[in-house]
Amino acid sequence: MTTVCKAWGMGQWAKGPSDKVTPSPRPSDPLPYGSFTKGALETVLPLCSSILEEVNTRPISESDTATIMLVYHSMMDEGLRVIAFAYKEINDNDVGKSVLQYAPADLESNLIFAGLMGLEDPPRPEVPEAIRKCHEAGIRVIMMTGDAGRTAAAIAGQIGLAEK
Repeated sequence: MTTVCKAWGMGQWAKGPSDKVTPSPRPSDPLPYGSFTKGALETVLPLCSSILEEVNTRPISESDTATIMLVYHSMMDEGLRVIAFAYKEINDNDVGKSVLQYAPADLESNLIFAGLMGLEDPPRPEVPEAIRKCHEAGIRVIMMTGDAGRTAAAIAGQIGLAEK
């Protein structure tokens, strides 16, 4: 999913007092638009040609992709739902057209990979006991989920539906 919005200070990054990366306000800069994309890593990563590193961007390498995949798998193996984030600056002056005239394919290409976020939605505490009782009664329990396979497997292990 991609959202386009006007972004004041976008692209002007500076280290803040707490060492967090924060936008540096520069009122004299034109207000660019930003295309912000989030979704499954398998969908977002192929759209990226660069990666955000500290406060700069650089071309994404095969090594970067391998590291991202390792982190992604590690997060899923912990039972987290993982979302990838990427962005792109869009200048209204680019190619002489308004940002509203861009095709979705233009907005979702040559993105800058910004990172991953893992969301935890822990199973209810009573679920493992309910599954145990079902098994004792001879009931076959099937888990239906929209989660990625590794996330689903980790959660199944947490609730006693599959071996860890």
